[in-house]
Amino acid sequence: MTAAHNWLQQQLSTYQALDAREERNIRSTQQLLATHEDAFERSCLGGHITTSGCVITADFQHILLQHHAALNMWFTPGGHADGDGDLIAGARREIAEEAQLHDLTLLHDGVFDLDVHSIADNAKKDEPVHLHYDVSILFSVPEKLNITKNHESLDMKWVALDQVTNLVEADDWGTFRLLERIEKWSKDHGRT
Repeated sequence: MTAAHNWLQQQLSTYQALDAREERNIRSTQQLLATHEDAFERSCLGGHITTSGCVITADFQHILLQHHAALNMWFTPGGHADGDGDLIAGARREIAEEAQLHDLTLLHDGVFDLDVHSIADNAKKDEPVHLHYDVSILFSVPEKLNITKNHESLDMKWVALDQVTNLVEADDWGTFRLLERIEKWSKDHGRT
């Protein structure tokens, strides 16, 4: 296995799941890494590692969300690892591409959140239904900086943390857990 596989396996060995569902996500991601040398490539058709950036303002009041054009859902900016096992650099790259944000402060040097979700088939890309094993990295910015969305987004905006639930679907377990993790992290680190 590669250094990236080893780094992520080590991260997951100390990652604290918030519930049983997340425990299953950890185990399935560890299994993917143990059985697929190409886990960081989108050519790993059953599922592959993706990365996203959870960008919050320094006062922990707002989060950057994108209304994803292809999936018609609100997410944090992110995308495929495309073979790059440096998921922190990958998250930075995706935020820069999707929001034109570059001045990011890394708040947690590792996996902040882990979400495994299904992606529908895409005939245009000749992709079957598959899983995204999404590793979220936590960044902050001093304030709600100007953002410019790219073609991958219908919208991109700063959303007050207490208003995120107004944008996402009621069954968007991953986003609700992410909000819980942000709240826990901010309390644990004296941010609230």
